[in-house]
Amino acid sequence: MRTPILTLSVLLTLGGGRAVAQDREVVTKLNAIDLSLIVARYDMGYTEIPKLDKAAYSFQVKGERAVMSLVGQGGENLRLFARPKGEASLQTINAWNRDKLYGKAYLDKSGGIVFEMSLELRGGVTNQNIREWTDTFFISLKQFKEFIREP
Repeated sequence: MRTPILTLSVLLTLGGGRAVAQDREVVTKLNAIDLSLIVARYDMGYTEIPKLDKAAYSFQVKGERAVMSLVGQGGENLRLFARPKGEASLQTINAWNRDKLYGKAYLDKSGGIVFEMSLELRGGVTNQNIREWTDTFFISLKQFKEFIREP
């Protein structure tokens, strides 16, 4: 499902009855509309993924595709994940998880690589925190892809 292009003023004032443009506004949970507005900041061509968690959207930043979703009870957690192409040994993945602060990597049931980060909203985060977290994800994803390709 594609989202129609809305004017900037509409994008900045929608979202569960609160203004998502206010960087310092503290949120403790999000809904599907809030999530779609966050993703639209990065990629207006995002796609909704039905039947994945409560709300999930696939989007792309600088050539990297990822999925952002609400998980847990009541929209109190955000999850970002990507499935980098290629192969990595468990030893390499464990080395990343042991030595790096951001991003968790693992092999899924079919042996594919998954790279993910979660953000707990309970207790409160600002919209700026969510943007910084999203930016950190894409930086860490790039570093992870380089890490698994090193000899």
